[in-house]
Amino acid sequence: SNNINCMQKTATLTASGADTYSWGPVQTLNTNFGNTVIASPLQNTIYKVEGTLGKCVVTDSILLEYISDQNRYIYIPNAITMNDDGLNDGFRIQSKLHFNSFQLIIMNRWGEVVFQSEDINKVWYGEYKGRYAKLMDAYFYILKVKDDCGEIMERGDITVIR
Repeated sequence: SNNINCMQKTATLTASGADTYSWGPVQTLNTNFGNTVIASPLQNTIYKVEGTLGKCVVTDSILLEYISDQNRYIYIPNAITMNDDGLNDGFRIQSKLHFNSFQLIIMNRWGEVVFQSEDINKVWYGEYKGRYAKLMDAYFYILKVKDDCGEIMERGDITVIR
C-alpha cells in the first residue's frame, strides 16, 4: 500500500483470490501466512506471495522501497552541457519524493542570483540576463526542500560545459 519512510514505517501487503497464502522473506513481516501481512523492511525488499487454490499454486511479488532519512533519492547533477543533444542540456533536480516546499537558488561566481525557483519541474538552461553561460563557467546552487520527514539542504557547484 505504500513505500517505507520516516512517516510510514510499515506497509500493508494484501493478496486475494486463493484459499491460503505464504509470504516471504519472513524476517520483516508480522506473519508469513494469511492474505494480509504487515512489512517493516530496513532496505528495498521484494516480497513474494504464494497463493494456493485447490491444486493450483500462483505466485506474485512486489518491490517495497525503503527511503531512509540519509538518502531520500534526490538527484542533483554537477554539470550541464548546453549542446542540444537532449542529455544534461539544463540543470534540473530529480526526486521521487513529494516536497511540501522546494527552493532552488543558482548563483554565479560573484554571488549574483542567476536562477531561482520554487518549482521542481523548472529547468535552468544556463541563461542570465538574456545571455548564455560561457564555456567552463562555474555556478553554485543552494537547494532547500521540506518533506514529511523534515528539511534537507544541499549546496554544491555546477560546471557549464559547451
